[in-house]
Amino acid sequence: MFRGIKAATAAVALSIAAFASAGAGDAEATKLRVTFENLAQNGGFFFTPVYGAFHDNSGFDIFNVGEAASPVFERLAEDGNFAPLRDDRVANFPNSQGVALTGIGPIGPQSSVSFDIHVDGSINTHFVFASMLIPSQDAFIGLDESVELFDSNGNFISPFSLTFDRSDIYDAGTEDNSDNSAVAFLNQGAEDTGASENGVIGLHEGLSDEILNAGLIGPNGDIPFSRDAADFTQDDFGIFARITVTAIDVPEPSSIAMLGFGLLGFAAFRHRRKRSIA
Repeated sequence: MFRGIKAATAAVALSIAAFASAGAGDAEATKLRVTFENLAQNGGFFFTPVYGAFHDNSGFDIFNVGEAASPVFERLAEDGNFAPLRDDRVANFPNSQGVALTGIGPIGPQSSVSFDIHVDGSINTHFVFASMLIPSQDAFIGLDESVELFDSNGNFISPFSLTFDRSDIYDAGTEDNSDNSAVAFLNQGAEDTGASENGVIGLHEGLSDEILNAGLIGPNGDIPFSRDAADFTQDDFGIFARITVTAIDVPEPSSIAMLGFGLLGFAAFRHRRKRSIA
């Protein structure tokens, strides 16, 4: 990992980092910004509010591919309602920290939302999220496995960014995709009104022709919707969403830690530059 960095620089940096880590067990909360971008073309699909959480590694989970969706996740995947999942998280993982990225209504094509949160990285080391794709019966994207963003000392590891393409769209297996009588953000009048499927979570095979040919969507039926922009079964559909987590207010360490982090940062910069040139 440190190949190409002068041995003397690496030795000094690592020595000082050892002093810095001595008091890192009491890491302060780190201010993070979580940003979700809908990169779909105009006329494409929308996303419901993005819900996620920072948590420890003791078992908190949102969904698992190949398994039946939990009742609380079903409400998110079918209706975009994350309240049951949030309440379940708070009851069973009280030290976790929730994240809700919401705008004025659903997140439309070519738009983004952000959420700032102070995270105690000494406790909540991992991040997970999900969001429903609309209009659909129960299509969604998210993280099947949480991503680790803090090290064992509670320090933010690095910015995290993940893009999504058509192979990342899941079917919750809770609502029959052939029933187009009550599709969220199209013609659904109330929650939990579609025909049940009683299946398991897996990759989505594509929206129905009835949805793709709707032309207009939304609660008032006045939002343009294009098959060309929303049919993710097309080979050239491309990237349609991105989620990013960055630190915007790193806790100020002691002077000795600052020196250590500075030298390590210099070493990392040298390493990254070497990799980019190679």
